[in-house]
Amino acid sequence: MALEYPALLSAILALSSIHKTSLYQSQGEPNEIITHKTSSIIKLRSDLSQPNERMRNAALATILTLCMCEIHSGADKPRSWRLHLEGAKAFIASNSEETPLTSASSLLRRWYTSIEALAAITAKGLPAGQLTPGSASVPDHAEASEQIFLDDYFGFSTDLPAAFKEIGAAAWERRSTLLQHDAFQSLSELDFKGEADSLEATIQAMIDRDQVSPPKFYPGVEGHLSSDAIHEFRLCNETYQHAALIHIERRVRLEPKESPAVQRSVRRILGCARQIIPKTGLSPWIVLTMPLFTAGREAIGEDRVIVKDLMTRLYESLKLKNIRRSLDLLESSWANDDRPYRAPIQGDSHNIRSNKHL
Repeated sequence: MALEYPALLSAILALSSIHKTSLYQSQGEPNEIITHKTSSIIKLRSDLSQPNERMRNAALATILTLCMCEIHSGADKPRSWRLHLEGAKAFIASNSEETPLTSASSLLRRWYTSIEALAAITAKGLPAGQLTPGSASVPDHAEASEQIFLDDYFGFSTDLPAAFKEIGAAAWERRSTLLQHDAFQSLSELDFKGEADSLEATIQAMIDRDQVSPPKFYPGVEGHLSSDAIHEFRLCNETYQHAALIHIERRVRLEPKESPAVQRSVRRILGCARQIIPKTGLSPWIVLTMPLFTAGREAIGEDRVIVKDLMTRLYESLKLKNIRRSLDLLESSWANDDRPYRAPIQGDSHNIRSNKHL
């Protein structure tokens, strides 16, 4: 597909060059990366005007690949990926009613949704969809009609993105309230408590459900996975669920990191991550940056040693600069526990996945 679409090919070459640069631990951004990214953006302008479905899919894949370039590069401007995410959002919105989803366009939407959901729980959050007094909009997943799958590309179940976005909205409102004078506050402590209770109940219901009946993989996937890989994907999903609980406790309830609920989730994330074995090929190991970073930011005592070991092994196996940057941020925050809380996605933090798994 990439050979037919020069913009996508240039984006893939840029991402490949970023991985090569990370592998050899080169400093700065080589000219070849800048050249490929610039070439991709110039060619993308032409692709965006094409009406056929294959060209639309190629254009969206190009935008998301450019987003991955910014995420994986661990650049000095770590939020530059947001420009591409907003571009992908606008592109999807402008084409949402044109044709039914195909397998290719469905995968691209899944890719976008995973990045958007994790972007929602960054400190900046998403530019829309914030809370209003008395709102609690996370659906009851136990009664949802849409089937829930464990996404093998991103390591978490398809019902988590809606919860991540709601957690991000609540955290955004909480932060805004803390920065405002009392006279301008629109949400009360009762509102925040109700939202936190609703969010926590939703996530806990997912955890309880998965203990009894884990979500299935998309059709045709499970047959290609070993029993060990299936178990590891389920463990990975649980790390994301507990990361969600940590964000609720710390950023919506404003609980201290030493609280029992926070530390239970930290220990569970580490317990799950230690059972996931690094390996080549499709593996949840490559998408552990976000939950490990979340656990690491709240870890205390010996748990920090475990986080550092896991993050170091993750970096050594993938050689991605954003993972190294994430570990540097953790070590800096550990050295200064008074540093304000910050919640990046995997490899602003983000390690969504490497090029070979796109």
